[in-house]
Amino acid sequence: MTRMLHTPKTMMARHTFIRLCCGITAGTALCEADTPTGNLSLLAHAQLVGRKLHIVGNTDAPDGCVIEWELRHQELYGLNSEDTDTTAAEGSVHVRGGAFVADVDLKFWKPGTVQVWIALQPEAFGTPQPAAVTQLIGERGEKLKGPNVHTVGAYGDLKRLVSEQIVRLP
Repeated sequence: MTRMLHTPKTMMARHTFIRLCCGITAGTALCEADTPTGNLSLLAHAQLVGRKLHIVGNTDAPDGCVIEWELRHQELYGLNSEDTDTTAAEGSVHVRGGAFVADVDLKFWKPGTVQVWIALQPEAFGTPQPAAVTQLIGERGEKLKGPNVHTVGAYGDLKRLVSEQIVRLP
């Protein structure tokens, strides 16, 4: 599922991003969290093939787990208009057999750096995770522990396992 975002104000309220500039076109990020029943990992790889971004990942989260992804172009936060169709996108994918895949067409996006944000969190766009995932991570992600676990102040004590990468659109 893909959604194009329509207001920078909404996105700023959801996440605070570190703007980075580097010349890579692909990256792999492994992030892990400890849970009461063991370690939970999220390995994600983002690669540009032409103007299509392929996000491929593996996790030991149960099948049906929803993984969210978001893309932010470097020009997003400098926009004065409500038109963000070529600077931001978001969506979600379901884990099947320990894997997930998303393809995003960026053919109308300008050259520049794009942040790829991937997360496993208690709710995906307001939809709760399946019961097996909630049992593993907690209602608010409170069972997640580790350096890749982010607490979101705007949402109270919500915790999520986050992977971030930068790709460069030529």
